[in-house]
Amino acid sequence: MRGLGVILFSLLVWPASGQGLPYTLTTIADTTGPYLSFSSPFVNDNGYVVFRGRLDAGGEGIFTGPNPATDVIADSTGPFSSFTSRKLNNGGTVVFRAYDSDSGQQGLFTGPNPATDTVVDTSGPFDVVVSAAINDMGVIAFRGILDAGGDGIYTGPNPATDTFVDDAGPFSGFGSPPALNNNGRIVFAALLDAGGEGILGLPENLWVESKRCVASAPGESTCFARPPLRFGPSGDTPSATALGW
Repeated sequence: MRGLGVILFSLLVWPASGQGLPYTLTTIADTTGPYLSFSSPFVNDNGYVVFRGRLDAGGEGIFTGPNPATDVIADSTGPFSSFTSRKLNNGGTVVFRAYDSDSGQQGLFTGPNPATDTVVDTSGPFDVVVSAAINDMGVIAFRGILDAGGDGIYTGPNPATDTFVDDAGPFSGFGSPPALNNNGRIVFAALLDAGGEGILGLPENLWVESKRCVASAPGESTCFARPPLRFGPSGDTPSATALGW
């Protein structure tokens, strides 16, 4: 404990087990050592764990174990500060959002060196980059807002070549982050120019069901289904099913 009413938190991982079966708790890191606090751990299918940690001595970073000197992906002793979202694939690659203190830019990075580990940052055409998704092939998708205006889902630093979808079409805005599978399929939440919202996957033809919600009573809302929309070059029978609400 670190004083009255302060709880000692540990990052723990354990295998799924049926009711009544024995299991083992494994401490990845806790506040009995150099860490002050933790947030948002991720674990991949190989048991590799990453988490954001704040240190007793000051500073923060993205870590993988109990020793921040050796179990570190990136920390604030280097050029980064203000680590936020992070994602992990089964190859052990981590993509995280941080600020580069040297340049004053925010960005998405995969390691401690902005010169070699930058996916995208705000030194170019992006004004804001938001948390990303990464698959096991290392493909990354993220939401970005451009200096020139505009909102979209992108797969790299050049909107001219790396735009997956943006608000130049039937969409007026996007949720974040997108989801990305190992087949390269990207799914995202979007607001529609025509009104309503949806969970969508492009570029395949997709039957998209949207809805509007209005307040019907304090603390309650009533949602109305809108007519489905077809996306695709010909408006043919959709080849994929919209994800449910």
